[in-house]
Amino acid sequence: MTSWLPVIFFVVLGIFLIVQGVLARNRARETESWPMVPGTILSSEVVTSFEYDSDAPNNQRTKYTPSINYQYSVMGQVFTARRISFGDNSASRKKCKEIVARYPAGSPVNVRYNPEKPEEAVLETNAKGSTGNIILGIVFFILAIFFLFQMK
Repeated sequence: MTSWLPVIFFVVLGIFLIVQGVLARNRARETESWPMVPGTILSSEVVTSFEYDSDAPNNQRTKYTPSINYQYSVMGQVFTARRISFGDNSASRKKCKEIVARYPAGSPVNVRYNPEKPEEAVLETNAKGSTGNIILGIVFFILAIFFLFQMK
């Protein structure tokens, strides 16, 4: 039974990553048709956090995420939101600084909001990380096939 564990692990992980990537892509595609309203950036910064990583020195890995807080109004009701786009917004420190530089505090911005749930909004209509997740999912499927043939 233990020889099946790598096959099962890589198949499940592959499915998870592919589904996650496809769902993020579909959500991003939906946002392209959402209405657009003017908004204002309230705050913009790079957030640094630390995660446990057994492969990193001192078992810690630094994670960078752009944090953009913005405000917009739909039919007289004011909303605040933080989502830049669907998908994973964590990135390298340099990439996060570039994103934050595009959205300085106090600047005007176009906000796309969900007409069915106006509190749900995005600044960008792409799905960050979705292509990487799909590719990684495919790689895990290939690894599962490799392990399957190794069992014979």
